[in-house]
Amino acid sequence: MWDTEGFQDPASRHGRRFATYKLALYLIAANRLGVSPPHRAEVIERLLAMQTPEGGWITDYKDGKPLGLANVETTCLALLALKTLGESLPQSS
Repeated sequence: MWDTEGFQDPASRHGRRFATYKLALYLIAANRLGVSPPHRAEVIERLLAMQTPEGGWITDYKDGKPLGLANVETTCLALLALKTLGESLPQSS
């Protein structure tokens, strides 16, 4: 469903925007399943681009630009997704 900008599904087609939380869920699910997801780097890049200077994550985006405001739910999912990335990196000694 990845279309180089986001996950194209009925909701994104109807609203003509992508939801940031879906990027986070993709990374969390891949981690829980123990798989290396295709498009991982692109998804991480897009997720990081939706962070506000204040630290929260914007709920939606279109054409790579944030839409809406940051909220607690999206921010929490983004942080959980980023935490899973740290768990999947080799530990330095």
